[in-house]
Amino acid sequence: MIVDKMPSWTDPDRASIARRLARRARTVRVSDAVATAALLVALHASGLSRSARDAAIAITDSVGLPRVTPGMPAPLMSHASLSISVQAASLFLALALAGAIVSMPFTYIGGFRLARSVGLGTQSTGAWVRDYAVASMLGAALVAILAGLVGWVSADAPHLWWVAATILGTIGTVVLTHLAPVLILPLFYKVTPLPDGPVRARLLDLTMLARTTVRGCDVIDQSRRSLTANAGIIGIGRTRRIMVTDTLLEGGYSTAEIASILAHELGHHVHGDMFWAIAVDGILLAGCLAMTESLRGWLAPLIGLGGAGDLAGIPAMVLMFGVVSALTMPLRAGVSRWRESRADSYGVQLTQDPEAWVRTLERLGWQNLAEVDPPRWIEWATYTHPSIARRIASARGTGLETPPSMPGV
Repeated sequence: MIVDKMPSWTDPDRASIARRLARRARTVRVSDAVATAALLVALHASGLSRSARDAAIAITDSVGLPRVTPGMPAPLMSHASLSISVQAASLFLALALAGAIVSMPFTYIGGFRLARSVGLGTQSTGAWVRDYAVASMLGAALVAILAGLVGWVSADAPHLWWVAATILGTIGTVVLTHLAPVLILPLFYKVTPLPDGPVRARLLDLTMLARTTVRGCDVIDQSRRSLTANAGIIGIGRTRRIMVTDTLLEGGYSTAEIASILAHELGHHVHGDMFWAIAVDGILLAGCLAMTESLRGWLAPLIGLGGAGDLAGIPAMVLMFGVVSALTMPLRAGVSRWRESRADSYGVQLTQDPEAWVRTLERLGWQNLAEVDPPRWIEWATYTHPSIARRIASARGTGLETPPSMPGV
C-alpha cells in the first residue's frame, strides 16, 4: 500500500519537517514573484516592450490587416479591431511564455525538488518537465486567446478594456471549469472509474443525501507524481464528477474517512460556493483591473506609457495588476476560509461523524506534510483554508443536529 512508503504517522519529527517545508515553499514563491516582477520592469525599462509592439504591428502588416496608430481607437468588429486583436494575442503569448521560462527554476525547486527532498515526490525529472511544458503552453494559449478577444471587443473604447477583460475572464472561468474533467485533467492524469464496492457506494449515497447530481466517480493516478492524497468534486453541470486520488484509496483510510472528505466537498456544492466564488472573484477582478487602469493613467507620464490602447504598456500593466492583486489577497483568502469553514460544518452534519473528519484531517495533514498550525499572520494573509489545527478544533466543538434531508440543512 502507498501508506507503507510514508514515514510513520506518529513520527515526532514530522511536524518540524512540515514547518520547514512550508517556510521554504513560501521563500520560493516570493522569489518567483520578485523574478517575474523584475522581468516585467526590464521589458518596459529596456524598450523591449516597444520593440515587441512594433514586431506585432509588422505581423499584422504582413497579412494585410490595416495599421492602427498605437493607443488610438478602432471601429468595433472591423479589420482594424482584428489587427489590434492579433497584436494583443501575440504580445500576451510571448509574455506568458517568457514568464513561464523565468518561473521554471522556482517551480522546479518549489514544486518538484522540495517534494522529493521530504519523500513526497515520485515523479521523474523528465516527466515533470513534460508536465510543466504542457501546462505552460496551454496557459499561454488561453491567455493569448483571452487577450485577443479583449483587444477585439474593446478596440473602439481602449480605456474600457478592463470591463471587457472582466466579462470575458469570468465567462472563460465558467467554460474551463466545465471542461476541466473531460479535456484538461486527462492531459496530466490517467482517469479510471472507481470500482464498485463500499467506498463507491458510500460516496454515491452521500451525493443522493445532499441532493447533488454527479456524472461519475473516478480515480486519478496521483501516485505517479506525489504521495499526497485528496478527493473532491470537479466540473459543473453535465461534467460534474467525484475524483479520488489513488493515494487516498491505497493509503489505509477507512470508508468513513474518505466519505468525510466528500461530505465537505458536497457542502460547497449545496451552498453554491463554486458559482458564488466565480461571482465574487469576478467582482474583485473588476476592481483590480479598474485600479490598474487608474494607476496606468496616473503613472503614464512618469514612466513613459502611451494611451490605454498602446500595447507597449502591457508589461507595466501586468506588473500593476500583480501588485493590486497581492494587496487584495487577504480579502480573497478570508472569504475563501469562511466558505471552507461552512463546508466543514455541513460535512460533519451530513455524515454525523465528526470523529471521522478529525481523523481524516490529522492523517491528511501528516501524509501531505501540511503545516498544521502556521503563523497566524500568514494564515490570515494567504491561506484559502483554515489551518488544520483550527479545523480540528471546530469539528470537535460541533454539535450534531438531525441528519440533513435536504440541501442547506
